[in-house]
Amino acid sequence: MFQVAAVKKLTIIVIIFALLLLLTPPLLGALAQSELEEALVQANKQTNSQAELLLENYDKGWFSSSGEIRLQFSDSYLESIAQTSDIDETGQAVLQTLGKGFSQSIAVQHGPILWGPRFDLGLGEAVTTIDAESHPELANLLTQTGQPYLLQSTVTMGLGGTGDLAVDAPPFQYTQNENRWIFAGMQAQGTLALDDMHVIVQGQLHGFSYAGSEGEAVLEQTTFSANMAYPETAPYGLGHAQVAIDRFVALSPAQAAIDLEQAKFAFNSTQGSNNTANINASYEIGRLRGADFLLADLQANIKLTNLDTDALQQMQQLNLEIAAQPENIDPLVAQIHAPLYDVLAAGVGVELNPLQFSLDNRTFKANISLLSKPASLPSKDDFKLDPALLLQDLFLIQAELTLDKTLATELAIPQVKQQLLAGIPADMNVDEQQLDQMAQAQAPLMLSMLVAQGMLRDEGANYSVAAQYEQGTVTINGNPIQLDALMAAGQ
Repeated sequence: MFQVAAVKKLTIIVIIFALLLLLTPPLLGALAQSELEEALVQANKQTNSQAELLLENYDKGWFSSSGEIRLQFSDSYLESIAQTSDIDETGQAVLQTLGKGFSQSIAVQHGPILWGPRFDLGLGEAVTTIDAESHPELANLLTQTGQPYLLQSTVTMGLGGTGDLAVDAPPFQYTQNENRWIFAGMQAQGTLALDDMHVIVQGQLHGFSYAGSEGEAVLEQTTFSANMAYPETAPYGLGHAQVAIDRFVALSPAQAAIDLEQAKFAFNSTQGSNNTANINASYEIGRLRGADFLLADLQANIKLTNLDTDALQQMQQLNLEIAAQPENIDPLVAQIHAPLYDVLAAGVGVELNPLQFSLDNRTFKANISLLSKPASLPSKDDFKLDPALLLQDLFLIQAELTLDKTLATELAIPQVKQQLLAGIPADMNVDEQQLDQMAQAQAPLMLSMLVAQGMLRDEGANYSVAAQYEQGTVTINGNPIQLDALMAAGQ
């Protein structure tokens, strides 16, 4: 009797569990669709009306669903490109392609049990694949390479709204006429939280090479990582990202070679007070060798502080409208006054510290900062886009510069040459070689004159200068100098 009751209870549990497995997938499928649509809404907020991601042709089934994600560029963005660029036939074709947009198929498996590459539990698993079925124009390429797809991305959403993501691009070799491409593959892994669009990802591109009629190029291993969130309060994103390239070599048919080693770009964004953001971007190059130069140990670090994010978005949108409607530019330019005022009133700061490199073993180093002075602003109603007003009292500008004397001389030669040309009558024939020789001879004299005037400091192998601009006064190496005198010294 006891055994019969136990069997009945077990049977009931099995039936209930089976019903849950049968009835739950469409419910979780609806939740997965809702999460997907919300993710697209959040992503669209980052495009500032330049583009839009749409979920189309969504066919919701019981255990799985399918549809398309469409990337559509806005008319104002396309018009701005057409107005600001010299468009040839190729450019027109590109614009037409952008106007049509791009679609990507997506397949969603409903939870709670996910039978993907690995067994898992969750709301659902979304897979997008760039293959011959979704993009017929790739059929020939994939047939020749023997790969099932060009790129595949998988997002597995957990029951709590967070999930894992994986991206895979398999290696391939492809030959067409005289051209050959070799792709060593790419993989990336990470996590995704939809509540604040928090993405953590790291990956590597193992290499790429091209050889053909246009020359040769090799890109060695490139790594990338990001830890970025896009909450409502920070539309530009908060967090950090980095891309690092081991080496890139390019050779043209004319044998003009470029050899780049150890290049890195890093980005960091943090939330400030009163709806502002702070952004830091850094660029590094270990070595860049060209046909006739060697650039080494480049560091460029740009820091932006107290950026009013709302005002920046308004200015970006206005710039798009201005580019798209050049015939209606005056009223649009007038609208920039308000957001520009807000940017200055937040006390925006721009700092380039350091900018340094070695060019053919000759060093250069500079630190430059610009800080707006909110206390010097007039009222918002009286504020006008007047360059004289902006330069007179609204900024504190500071700069320090150190450079090798040989490099300073080379930089001075073109300016001296222009001064010599300005003094030659228009109807007089000029011997270009003789003019170059005169400029080379007079450049050191000009630099010596600047040292004598206190505008440059002689530090043995280097020249240096420290300058500041505030309240209409320029101070160079501790000496206040009238703007008229400064301008005359450079002539």
